[in-house]
Amino acid sequence: MKPLLGKQIGRLVDALAWRGMHAIARRQEARHTPQLPAAQLPAARPLAAHMFPPPAEPALQSLSGAAWKPRGKIWQSDFAFPSASPSPHAQNNTVYVRAYAPERASHNRALPRPAVLVLHGLMNFTTAAYAPFLRALVEAGAGAYVLELPYHHRRAPAGSLSGDLFHTSDLALTQHAVQQAVADVRVLVRYLRRDAEAPQIGVLGFSLGAWIGGLVACCEPDLDFALLGMPPSNLNELVWRSALGAQLVRRFAAQGWSPETTAEFYAALDPLSYQPLLPPEHIQLYAAEFDTLIALEQVYALQRAWGRPNLRTYPHGHLTIMLSRQLHRDFRADFMRQLSHTVAAIAEQETREEEVKTKPG
Repeated sequence: MKPLLGKQIGRLVDALAWRGMHAIARRQEARHTPQLPAAQLPAARPLAAHMFPPPAEPALQSLSGAAWKPRGKIWQSDFAFPSASPSPHAQNNTVYVRAYAPERASHNRALPRPAVLVLHGLMNFTTAAYAPFLRALVEAGAGAYVLELPYHHRRAPAGSLSGDLFHTSDLALTQHAVQQAVADVRVLVRYLRRDAEAPQIGVLGFSLGAWIGGLVACCEPDLDFALLGMPPSNLNELVWRSALGAQLVRRFAAQGWSPETTAEFYAALDPLSYQPLLPPEHIQLYAAEFDTLIALEQVYALQRAWGRPNLRTYPHGHLTIMLSRQLHRDFRADFMRQLSHTVAAIAEQETREEEVKTKPG
């Protein structure tokens, strides 16, 4: 797409999306009073281990799921497990996951495969835009696990819509939602490593998903790589200066708050405040050049703070980047680069098994 056209279309689509999201969020905001958590960590150097402690290990029997079913050449299964960090909303305390695997997985599910956790954006209603990425993961021989983040999809409480409770002016509730999301992702990572014996585990996140995925990369030692699209940094700046934060800012201002009031709170939830446990070569960043929510400079700032992992940019807005065929092609190449050794080993193992099955006698 030509840059000028990409800029115009991208910003128009973003503007329409923010208007719709404000209309949805307005219903919830009337029910909340701006408040900060009772205790906050120092903004200067918060510790990931304090904000995001290791979750309790789930019992294997707590993961309940449906049988694998074929969807063309892809096999699909749904399963669920209790949240590692329960919230006051019962509906939000079950974590739902939709898993996708290569066709062969249904015949030999015990064969360990690379696994990628896919994390969606804020107020996401459908994962249709993620189809090219899921297809790329499965065609590469990996399993893809789409985890529904707190207050989204089937986790939305009665009277709520997908994601409208994740980030409100009640910052105590917001803090817990972020901590719950990180804990839930870490539970699935550890299950895939220890029970499913996945030889390599990564996270793929977009926007909100990149925010959570970035935090997981800073506190979960079992994670092997992270692919993050439009990851935010400087969350306080994002809320006070972006179009998406306008409604929150009005509520904060009515309370007499300023950016200084919330700086400490957002710093403790900001990927920019922490260092990833992964080396830069195991992190891939993507950004939209005309993003009206997560400005390109925010992604550059995170890249600098994290030791300069590779960053790809595209002439799109925050939402239209998901339709970029160049992004789809680059993602396949980046993912295969992370999996090259593991995929080769699995292919060799499968070949040996087929030879044993077909050997006479």
